[in-house]
Amino acid sequence: MVSGSMNRTSQRLSGLELLAAYGLPVPRWTHVVEADDLATPLPAKAPNGWTVRTVRKDGAREIGSYFANHVVEEALVPLINARLQRHGDVEGYIVYPSWQPVAFLNILCDWEGYTVEGALDEKTLVSRGHDAPHFTCRVDRYERHPAVAEVPERLRSGTQKILSWCRKLPFDTFYTEAAITGDQGIMFYELLPVDKPLVRPPAA
Repeated sequence: MVSGSMNRTSQRLSGLELLAAYGLPVPRWTHVVEADDLATPLPAKAPNGWTVRTVRKDGAREIGSYFANHVVEEALVPLINARLQRHGDVEGYIVYPSWQPVAFLNILCDWEGYTVEGALDEKTLVSRGHDAPHFTCRVDRYERHPAVAEVPERLRSGTQKILSWCRKLPFDTFYTEAAITGDQGIMFYELLPVDKPLVRPPAA
């Protein structure tokens, strides 16, 4: 992961760093706050194009902010530069290779368990409140092998793996988003802790 020189007020960037610190699978991202932060040639191969997500310099809400998936390589640098020219005073960007989407899971963890909402495509924007999830389930927090019967059968194993990863996060309550992909396995890409961590993340 590569980070530019932004004050660490971005909840999205802090969430990604926490996910990585606790060993959860995350994309290999580049943090861009200036045009020169996006090195060329690009730092990774991206057969499915590039994902661009907004991080805020002022700590404002980032869910619902600008994003783009599957940006072709020749369009990536012009896109970033154009947005930095217009919004660079308050915005930076996280850039990483896009994946082949299979399903997206939004997970809210509380004291008793996990509420899982799933979408089967990138156009269903559950986290933004625009669309209803394609499936939902509720799982007891301490159930080691949840049945997740409400989840489509082909996604149950991936959902159980995501919940297993979630148990590594030492927060009493949190919100996270993860993807089941066809080419990169499971990827976590959002974390909003609601309370303070119970233990420090392991040393790098």
